[in-house]
Amino acid sequence: QVSSPILRGVNFTYQSDEILSNSLTSTNFHTYYQGSEMVVAGKLETYMANNPNELIEYQILATQAFGNQYF
Repeated sequence: QVSSPILRGVNFTYQSDEILSNSLTSTNFHTYYQGSEMVVAGKLETYMANNPNELIEYQILATQAFGNQYF
């Protein structure tokens, strides 16, 4: 059985004042298939680490069959 990708060129972006950008693992993924997982890990900036109730803002851009889509 051959599976078709659901998303291509998946890119995770985080607010620069919330995450230490040089601590992030890969934030770009070539393809996403149904049922697969993508994991991004990194270190929080000091303020975010000391305030666990704060929300981390992020944006995901990917290409679907009908064009680019933000999530």
